Amino acid sequence: MFMKGLMIIGNNIEDGEALLTRDLLLRAGLKLDLVSIYKSNRKIKTAYGLNIQADYAVNEVELFEYDFLIIPGGKWVFELLEKPRTQIVSKLALTYYNNDKLVAAICAAPRFLGHEHLLKDKDFTCFPSCEEGIDGKYHQDKKVVIEDNIITAKGLGAVFEFSYEIIRYLLGREAAEKVLKDTHYR
Repeated sequence: MFMKGLMIIGNNIEDGEALLTRDLLLRAGLKLDLVSIYKSNRKIKTAYGLNIQADYAVNEVELFEYDFLIIPGGKWVFELLEKPRTQIVSKLALTYYNNDKLVAAICAAPRFLGHEHLLKDKDFTCFPSCEEGIDGKYHQDKKVVIEDNIITAKGLGAVFEFSYEIIRYLLGREAAEKVLKDTHYR
């Protein structure tokens, strides 16, 4: 089955969480478009100064025609939560969740899910201290937590586990194990 995902990105995303997750999902055979939150602007500068170009700007693509949504963490989460533009990311998460599509968020990005109360009474994990204000059940001891159609992960150190669980959820355990084997993770 051909699966196509959307990774929503903006300035100050965490480099490794976005790019390594993308790499691992592509290795599994998933299609993943990088979509900038900025209208008519595909250029993004990551948290550590890497200039990248998204596949699309937010106004160049139909955001709800994808099969799954990935949200990387980084400083951009806090910057957006203070601005109206955050509604793009939070509302995307809400729409995907309500349509039974996978929503995967890592590091600080579960805050977007908390903004829409998607984690209410649900198990989740995130970067330590980012759990504040989220009305779910925080698991600081876990790298990745899956509940319903939501996958949350702690941070950069959990990218392989995060990607594994996304691939397993979408394509099955065999495909996920193959990616780990092919990258010599295990």
